[in-house]
Amino acid sequence: MWTFPPASIASPQPVTTVSASMSMTASSSTGGPCAASPSIQPTSIWAAGITSIRAEYFDQLGCCAVRFSISPAAEGGGRWRGEYYNNRSLSGSPAFVRNDERIDFDWGEDSPAPGRIGRDDFSIRWTGVINETAGRYRFEVKADDGVRLWVNNHLLIDRWRDQPETTYQGEIYLPAGDVPVTLEYYEHAGQAAVRLSWTRIDGAETGAWRGEYFDNRHLSGGPRLVRNDGDINF
Repeated sequence: MWTFPPASIASPQPVTTVSASMSMTASSSTGGPCAASPSIQPTSIWAAGITSIRAEYFDQLGCCAVRFSISPAAEGGGRWRGEYYNNRSLSGSPAFVRNDERIDFDWGEDSPAPGRIGRDDFSIRWTGVINETAGRYRFEVKADDGVRLWVNNHLLIDRWRDQPETTYQGEIYLPAGDVPVTLEYYEHAGQAAVRLSWTRIDGAETGAWRGEYFDNRHLSGGPRLVRNDGDINF
């Protein structure tokens, strides 16, 4: 039996309650019975301050390992899991995690979560799943400052740099069914904003030539603009 540390832990967040997910597993090298369990449910609401945890474990026939972990559970009920960091590099553990209904924020010079995230030098990673009919889609991101967008595990937009609010677009064919999407964003200083949207474009434009327009000489990263041109005669 273990207690932590030695009989309680403190919630790191300055809020009234905090949600946490816990897991504890035991494995046997011999196939014999073994068991391990924390003394509270896998997902619990804790009061701020000190919370007691007791973990119990037994080994009858050679149980070789026991592991315990705890991490913040997401707040809210939105479709996008947002991990909010108090740095620009998405490093370490998030200051808090919440589910956002949409990625459409304009914080100006304010914090996305006063008292928990600073006004500047923060970053956020959103992950979610979209479910669309099969077809070609155009994704659009507006950001101030840096942003990266993965769609179906493909890096579609990569503009990880300080910049005023700028719009980027990228196109990709999506299969029917669930498709993973990840958006990473950071704010350095000044204004802060980020938005994500997408639309199906099959047959939406006419023209013989599909043009992808880049803001560099190397055709690197995602295009700034994609359109169908009737002729190449500029």
